[in-house]
Amino acid sequence: MNKIYEKIDDFFDTTADYTDLTFSDLSIRPLLFREAKKYISSHHYSKTMPMGVKIALGFFYNRELVTAVVYGAPVGRRVTSWLKCDNTNCLELVRLFSEDGMPKNTESYCLGKSFEYLKREYPAYKYLISYADPNAGHAGIIYQATNWYYTGTQRRLLPERRIFIDGIETHTRTLNIKHGSTSGDNLLQIYGNRLEIRDAKKKHVYLMCLGNKREKKEWYAKFNQEPYPK
Repeated sequence: MNKIYEKIDDFFDTTADYTDLTFSDLSIRPLLFREAKKYISSHHYSKTMPMGVKIALGFFYNRELVTAVVYGAPVGRRVTSWLKCDNTNCLELVRLFSEDGMPKNTESYCLGKSFEYLKREYPAYKYLISYADPNAGHAGIIYQATNWYYTGTQRRLLPERRIFIDGIETHTRTLNIKHGSTSGDNLLQIYGNRLEIRDAKKKHVYLMCLGNKREKKEWYAKFNQEPYPK
């Protein structure tokens, strides 16, 4: 195993100075799930790592992990049915984080490099979906900067919810894998007064095709493109 993975804390450095960093200084390496989980859980605003992660990529500067891009399986048959794909050829971008103080456009650069990595190492994955959460003040600016295809907000039949356990927001993906259901009644039986469910705005939906020109044209034609939200 590469020495950089021997001890997770070895590549956490909150005192680093990125003043002289250029993108050519960054190296990309796959992350083990436990590595990605610790980094995301301690840095990302959600403080959580959803289950179902398939590919986690880390970007390093002088052996320090400074950016993480994490892909997982899209949740639910309704989603994959709407996307006209399945878990063998589609991924969801579930987490993206870059350290404060990094150069402008770092996230765009790393996201683009992650596309290159997927096309080279996992060519079967041609279709990506990601969500921007307006409840956290996000409109998806990073997706707009990297030319994702915007299709509006989620097409969910049920009202959007935010689920909190002990005051900590928990992804429905995690709860569904753990309990087999995210119904309010079921969660109330399990968590009692530890559970809080809040109404939420529907998330913005962005798509990206990593295929060739023909595949992009054919896939994007299945969806209605809308103007980017601001």
